[in-house]
Amino acid sequence: MLLFMFNTNRPKEERHLPALYDMLTISPEKFAENLESASASSLADGALASAANIILSTAGNELSGVLNTARNCLSFAKCPYNRKALSKSNIEHK
Repeated sequence: MLLFMFNTNRPKEERHLPALYDMLTISPEKFAENLESASASSLADGALASAANIILSTAGNELSGVLNTARNCLSFAKCPYNRKALSKSNIEHK
């Protein structure tokens, strides 16, 4: 769901792993604001709003675990060399 939100809510040039890592490491308040905004979106025929609502309804401890796992798996995106190498992507949402 996070990848779906990321791909539908970002310009093509920002669809890369360092940007996803950045999205996962913003402040909890800003992350919640982004989810609230996405929950009212009509992008992808309402699928973005649905995904955001599922995340918003997830229990706090469970969501925290999921987000921490995602952050840990993407921690290589902190390295400046990796960020540069991964800052381009050809991911397209169809």
